[in-house]
Amino acid sequence: MIRESDRVDLIFVISWQSMFLAVLIHASLFGGMATESTRDLLVRHCLDCHESPRPKAGLDLEAAFENPADVPAATWSLIELHLRGRTMPPAKIRQRPADEDYQSLIAWVESMKPSTGPRDVTLRRLNETEYQNTIRDLFGIEFDSDAFFPDDDIGYGFDTIGDVLTMSPLLTERYLDAAERIAAEVVRDPGDPRLSLLRVEPGQLRATGRGQTGSGGVRMNSRGAAAADFELMSSGPYRIRYGAWGQQAGDEPVRLAVRHGRKRIVVHDVPEVASDPGVREVEVELPAGEATIEVAFINDYYKPEDPDPSQRDRNAVVTWIELEGPLDQPIVDGFQSSLPTHPEAPEAWVDVVLDDVLPRLWRGPVAADDRRALVALAVDVNEDGASREQLLRTALTAALVSPRFLYRLEVSPGEEPVPLEPHELATRMSYFIWSSTPPDWLMEAAESGSLATKDGRHEAVARLLEDPRSVSIAENFATQWLQIRDLPDRTPDPARFPGVNRDVLESMQQETILFFDELVREGHPVDDLLVADFTYMDDQLADHYGLSDLDVSEFQRVALEDIAHRGGVLNHAAIMTATSNPTRTSIVKRGKWVLEALLDQPPPPPPPGIDGLAEDGGSTSASLREQMEKHRADPSCAACHVRMDALGFALESLDAVGRWRDSDESGPVDSRGELPDGRIINGPLELRDVLVDDPALERSLASHMLIYALGRGLTSEDEPAIRILLETLEQDPRLRGLVHEIVELEIFRMRPGGLPL
Repeated sequence: MIRESDRVDLIFVISWQSMFLAVLIHASLFGGMATESTRDLLVRHCLDCHESPRPKAGLDLEAAFENPADVPAATWSLIELHLRGRTMPPAKIRQRPADEDYQSLIAWVESMKPSTGPRDVTLRRLNETEYQNTIRDLFGIEFDSDAFFPDDDIGYGFDTIGDVLTMSPLLTERYLDAAERIAAEVVRDPGDPRLSLLRVEPGQLRATGRGQTGSGGVRMNSRGAAAADFELMSSGPYRIRYGAWGQQAGDEPVRLAVRHGRKRIVVHDVPEVASDPGVREVEVELPAGEATIEVAFINDYYKPEDPDPSQRDRNAVVTWIELEGPLDQPIVDGFQSSLPTHPEAPEAWVDVVLDDVLPRLWRGPVAADDRRALVALAVDVNEDGASREQLLRTALTAALVSPRFLYRLEVSPGEEPVPLEPHELATRMSYFIWSSTPPDWLMEAAESGSLATKDGRHEAVARLLEDPRSVSIAENFATQWLQIRDLPDRTPDPARFPGVNRDVLESMQQETILFFDELVREGHPVDDLLVADFTYMDDQLADHYGLSDLDVSEFQRVALEDIAHRGGVLNHAAIMTATSNPTRTSIVKRGKWVLEALLDQPPPPPPPGIDGLAEDGGSTSASLREQMEKHRADPSCAACHVRMDALGFALESLDAVGRWRDSDESGPVDSRGELPDGRIINGPLELRDVLVDDPALERSLASHMLIYALGRGLTSEDEPAIRILLETLEQDPRLRGLVHEIVELEIFRMRPGGLPL
């Protein structure tokens, strides 16, 4: 029987018991790997609770030794989690391990970890961001991948993971559509008619709002619109033209607004009547892709009591809508203007162009047979006499839907691990730092053999980091690691936080992006992530922080010595808003964020059937601390919350949108928290000091950045690489140096053997 007094302790330590079961099993199987001091630590701190004849939780370790195969591999991760978090042995134990004892146990556990999978990287498709940046850098045009493709899946916290970057039939179709549009935009045919005219006739118009479609067009008796949908193969200036008339009434004519999507382009007065309809037009820049043009009735008038029947009701009718353009269609510039003019023969010209373009598109050498196959394909699918521009469009479309463009292919010629081919290494480096295709100079460095040397790689990484495109590390790595990538889509309660709209949320996110970008590119130490004395602000973010006297307009660097804003990401509104509920702060979300992002020690999911606190605080009058203490009283919740809540409470001085406060609706803010080892922290500054002193911060940054760079999760076999990165940071704690060292790792520069691609 288990005594009632032991029940809470039992629930609290049961996961610890199961973990140390695996520790002791491995001690018996691999005794030579554990030092005598490690065995002493286990005896001193663990075995008192787990030896016969009365082992706690019924756990008999002697019996467990006989069946080591029954222990799950995931146990090792749980062991490390509790050791790093200092959550075990329980805090009530008087003789807790010293810090060096914890470090010794952690090192031993790491050496014991079994392999959990191969070290190869699943074939990696370009994600949305990489596709968009690659098109930009190859062709000099902006293609909105986020609006065109379905969202990429996330693995290990990032959208760069090969295992989740799958290819569906829908995505394949979208890639083909995208390739056609891109090719049409970057290669314009002077031999085509100057302008294309797309017209939607009366019966084909769509009615929205209070509109009705008929044979004469769309009639709007109240607010409504006539809509027409177009497919634009290229971006540029277009002319929108439409026919309309009105049933006039009141003291002003019918008024119609032309819109593209949600954007109003122009407002027209339409005094014409049914017997003599009018025509209106406007020129506007439109992007390639799907375009919906609406003509909306915006000044409805209805006065049924007017003695003049002709003045009782104002209505509008749109009879047709057409789109002409792009108006600059024959003009060639950018990518097309850089192409050779000879030879004259279309097939020969396309072959010459592809000889130059394909190695950049496919990020490596291209065999002549592969190039000629594209030329032959272009000839086969076009009519006789097709212009050279038409042939090139077809060839580019095919090249852009080829796996050699959509995937980052890496060839392994044998069964043994091999260094990446030079162009493959250049590709890994560029997509890691720029989220884009390697530039010509980097491919030339690969070709020359420069990337085969450490000095050559160091010079290349430095040059990549000096380019403004290296902001991608902040935009794509940091926003995902710090869990603020979707911040602009959040919806803080407008009643409680008026003015915190999407524009402000985007400014919050931009503060963290520009801040992290400087940390990397200017060589700041890792600690500056939490203790920096500067940030970036624009005028609306300064107003949000209550710094309206700060003289900023566009985003600029702001020194923090003499103003109220406190430095480091713990004080960034982006972080605090992302870890709050719409109506209030969240102790749990903030504590969980610290554990997951900054310490890489995510808590396990809550037990089934355990309810959290209401997001709006519920109807209770109890303070948040009182609610959390009641929640923690449940033994099933206490084990995780004891540490998580302390971290979350320390951030209570920052409200749900990241502004400093001394009190809330319950009274003065209480930001005290007690860590499992008995330390008291009070407020963000004390939490910051604890985190800066915790080696888990550097480990979390290093391991997360390595996952992002490799495109796969880490296994126990990667532990030596992590140790190399941590040793590097110990000698040189700059983030810039971490980027350099990741590129130097063998697991970054090598590929396992026996893989077909």
